[in-house]
Amino acid sequence: MSRKGNTYAKKDWSINDTSSLLKNTNYKKFHTKKKRIQLKYDSRLFQWHTTRPPASIKKWYLEEGQEQWREYLKEISNLMYEQDGDFQQFLWDIISQQNKEIMERKARGSYNPNYTNYK
Repeated sequence: MSRKGNTYAKKDWSINDTSSLLKNTNYKKFHTKKKRIQLKYDSRLFQWHTTRPPASIKKWYLEEGQEQWREYLKEISNLMYEQDGDFQQFLWDIISQQNKEIMERKARGSYNPNYTNYK
């Protein structure tokens, strides 16, 4: 059996309409914090990473924008990976019940009264 190319390449995995996500209160909180962080940075920074930028933005990005982009990514990743943060709670909300039980079981470890683990 041969596969020709990436079968997922034709699908658009980007989320352009977040209105359904905003129904979740945890995502709504995360989204407002994310927007607050985005407002601190130059709008040209996001044009560089979402569209094909004109030469003036390319020059600006190569001179100043890279450092700002690193700072932005650091802030967003801190927001996303914050322990018991809004994004973590949102992810927990969208996981199926079966997967939650599997994850909890893995986190607790298995219990066997006949076996004692001495570490």
